[in-house]
Amino acid sequence: MGNLSYSHEQRYAKGETILTQGARGDRTFVIKTGEVLICKQGDSIMEMVPIEALGPGEMFGEMYLGTDHMKRTANVIAMDDVVVEVFFEADVLKDLETMSPFQKQVFRGVAGRLDKTTEGLARHKIVQELMEDYVEKTKGLKED
Repeated sequence: MGNLSYSHEQRYAKGETILTQGARGDRTFVIKTGEVLICKQGDSIMEMVPIEALGPGEMFGEMYLGTDHMKRTANVIAMDDVVVEVFFEADVLKDLETMSPFQKQVFRGVAGRLDKTTEGLARHKIVQELMEDYVEKTKGLKED
């Protein structure tokens, strides 16, 4: 992807939010240096559930292309100083137009299924943490 003429380089500082879940997507990223953390929104605005860490050569921000609503499906945070190659939506969509209707259907199906899976994973992690907190808090309580 690095040879495509329509990309440009962008830098993010450690701790900076690169993408926000629910925002409209308009670009895709390939990591050149550094690492990012993909997180799903938890039950509260302040709660983030880590899904995956990505490093050099890996792509993020593409999932919105496979959704009907074109919205970001997760938050992405720079774990250290990050340099990414940025590909804007209009140019990426031109490339996607070369796909057959069947390929587009497969792409959208996989993207939608992955979004549902990571959403379920985030909910599972939240429930698991709540159960662990409950068990910890109730340790030592006597049964009546």
